[in-house]
Amino acid sequence: MRIRNIKNKVNFFTIKSIVLMTAICVVAVFYVRQHFAIIQLGYKIKKDELKLERLLDDKARMELVISRLESPKNINKLLAMANIDLSLRKNPKVVIIRS
Repeated sequence: MRIRNIKNKVNFFTIKSIVLMTAICVVAVFYVRQHFAIIQLGYKIKKDELKLERLLDDKARMELVISRLESPKNINKLLAMANIDLSLRKNPKVVIIRS
């Protein structure tokens, strides 16, 4: 009878240990997966921040080019370099017809 009680206690302890170890392993797997996902998101955020910074630099550079191209002084300089003589006429030949 005593041996049977010891076997029951050992079986209960073994089952309890297996359940506990399984629960610990499941929690550990979820913990590692969560940290792996956090690290991946951190890399993605850093990559997107670098892309945003590059795009903002490109935008600033393009705005500078546009401001240079729209400047009347630069337009006249470019026209002079291309030997294009554009000037406003004093007497425009535009007739406005009112109805």
